[in-house]
Amino acid sequence: MAVKELGISPRRALETVLYIASRLTKPDVHEVLKIRYFADKLHFSEYGFPASGDEYFAMDFGPVATNIYDLLKVARGNGSDYDARRFGSLVKGALKVDSTKPHGVHVLRDADTDFLSPSDVESIEKAIAEYGALSFEERTKLSHDQAYEEAWAIAKQKQTRRYPMALEAIAGTLPNAQEVLESLSA
Repeated sequence: MAVKELGISPRRALETVLYIASRLTKPDVHEVLKIRYFADKLHFSEYGFPASGDEYFAMDFGPVATNIYDLLKVARGNGSDYDARRFGSLVKGALKVDSTKPHGVHVLRDADTDFLSPSDVESIEKAIAEYGALSFEERTKLSHDQAYEEAWAIAKQKQTRRYPMALEAIAGTLPNAQEVLESLSA
């Protein structure tokens, strides 16, 4: 099955994080990443593609939008040199992440919603309303869907701490999976 290419914009990733974090009571890295995942699934179900354009990896505590995670690591001060070149100037004066647990996310300016589509904003708002008040444990459990479990099983088999989650597998977890899977192969 051929899958449509997705793409991530570093600026859109930053504006997404700012938008999500500014709407949560005490945002941390885990919560921001999980809200992004749930919002992408809602958007995927409604519009046929995940709005972030990011690639998801199965990691210890669930699905992680890899580019957004790299951006958050730069804001925390421990990103790779490559990520620092990609995101460093963007996060400066916009976002800070605590280097100690629970890795609190601090918004230093408002999100520029010109970089977010109305459908993405709608999906993020729905995800926050549905999942924003959940505990760490509840968010983790809900995000460990079949797509995550399949990728995590491969990661364990390969003895690695992360493994890419197939877009088709994520689509397969949606209530309208058959319809979305058909649109992916079109």
